[in-house]
Amino acid sequence: MNLIYADCFSGISGDMFLGALIELGIDKDWLLAELSSLKIPAFTLDTAKVKKGAIQCTQCKVIPQKHERIKRGLPEITEMIEKSDLKPKIKDQALHLFRTLAHVEAAIHGIPISEVHFHELGAIDSLVEILAILIGYDHLGIDELYSSPLPLGSGIINTQHGPIPIPSPATVALLKDAPVIHTDIEAELVTPTGALLIKHLAKSFGIPPKMALKKIGYGAGERDLQQRPNCLRLIWGESDAGFAEEYIDVLECNIDDMNPEFYPGLMETLFDAGALDVSLSQIIMKKGRPGTKVTVLSGFGQTRELSSILMAETSSLGVRIQRVQRFKALRKVFTLQTRYGPVRFKCAWDGKKLINIAPEYEDYSLISRKYNRPMKSVYQEIISEALNQIENLVDNTEM
Repeated sequence: MNLIYADCFSGISGDMFLGALIELGIDKDWLLAELSSLKIPAFTLDTAKVKKGAIQCTQCKVIPQKHERIKRGLPEITEMIEKSDLKPKIKDQALHLFRTLAHVEAAIHGIPISEVHFHELGAIDSLVEILAILIGYDHLGIDELYSSPLPLGSGIINTQHGPIPIPSPATVALLKDAPVIHTDIEAELVTPTGALLIKHLAKSFGIPPKMALKKIGYGAGERDLQQRPNCLRLIWGESDAGFAEEYIDVLECNIDDMNPEFYPGLMETLFDAGALDVSLSQIIMKKGRPGTKVTVLSGFGQTRELSSILMAETSSLGVRIQRVQRFKALRKVFTLQTRYGPVRFKCAWDGKKLINIAPEYEDYSLISRKYNRPMKSVYQEIISEALNQIENLVDNTEM
């Protein structure tokens, strides 16, 4: 499994991210060819080796060939992306990012989304940076990206909207639920472009995952800071174990005064909102009352929403939250042919060793009812058929 750890010791911006990706092996001419189908007004991509403190980095600048007066909104950017020849996956990612940004800008300025013009982020340089990073990231074949907590600067910056504080309102809104470190550095360390991309791509924020290092790329920022080198370090490695490592939040609350008929609906609502898992445990609470402990596993970015659901849908007045580390087996769902027709199987590996295979409950329970056969018999039959097929798939599957 290919991993990247974004070591954002000096923050992150679009040009820093792109420069570091180029150091990891993205060819500039190839990238320009990929971007050509977007019909972006003429620009050049200028790369150079520069020193930031004692570190040699790649500085990447997007330079428009002429000054633009165009104010691009979401419809114009959406049309540009949809009409391009980019991969469907990259189109979807790009559209999601700009829609996210449109909602943030609309909320900040108190205007409808239809009136949002992206100004800095709709300018050619930011537009190219976002799309080039998505293209380059996909080309490198990275499975997962992890990030350090993000340091934030302070001070005031001038924009087309007038003076605004650092970090900017857009950056703060985009980094909701992300771990940040406030500093006294009077500079914009995390830009809206950087916040938008790292929040979207990062699996989690924290310490680097366990991996064998393959390559390191440094991307330079525009500033020369006294306190630290103004660059981003991307560490590219390969997981040396068959398990992925990540951080999740465990949400818990104890309840002794709620109608038990509410629990099935609560679980369904939590799963619909993105909970990784939900479980109920019987406990004894104060005054000897029997109660229920609700435990919810939350991935990055979902904790606040899931906590709100717990508070709204139950009688609990508080939610306990713990951040924990977990290892998980690499997994993939295959649809395999059986004597009963196609069935989905969830398979898990430790490296190249298959450690678990299980048919989807909905599939084999449907077969059981359709053919009037015990579920246990159907389960055993289709597992036997799947094992004969899955061995051939393991060696030909990129994990």
